[in-house]
Amino acid sequence: MPLNLGAPGDRRDKNRRIWFGYPRPRSTNRLEFLFDIKPQFHGGGRFVGGNAESTAVEGTDSPWVLASGARGLSRCEIPLLDKGQTAAYTVKLLFADVEPSAGGRSFDIKLEGRSVDQDVDVARRAGGRGKALTLRFDNISVIGGLTVELTPKAKDSSPEQLPNLVGIEVERQ
Repeated sequence: MPLNLGAPGDRRDKNRRIWFGYPRPRSTNRLEFLFDIKPQFHGGGRFVGGNAESTAVEGTDSPWVLASGARGLSRCEIPLLDKGQTAAYTVKLLFADVEPSAGGRSFDIKLEGRSVDQDVDVARRAGGRGKALTLRFDNISVIGGLTVELTPKAKDSSPEQLPNLVGIEVERQ
């Protein structure tokens, strides 16, 4: 299930997969697919929108996914299974560092309460600003819903120093 955070709506990629926009768009004349990831943000964090024409991002065949995001997301829970059910998943977190930074944009990642990566600096790992970074984590055991947590390394981070998570892909193994 691919999620496009901050996106204005749902969209298919070149492989015909539907990227679900979140927060969920409302409509009046079509079927609604509603779910809540219970987003929590660090101070100054919020969903941000943009468009692929004005936000240049290298290293992706779907630049529109990287044009929006959840800047400063601290925690979310993606509903995947019924309560008490367990399954293993591959989780991909998509990031893009497209804004000027005051520095110190390093953060740690936890999935299901377990540390899976530390000191993530998107621009450094991707090879520069304006480039996509996808981090893949295999065999993540999930009970009910997948919990994702992002913690900035700098205390009292300014909004410009917060991580910008743009997409989440979850695939059952």
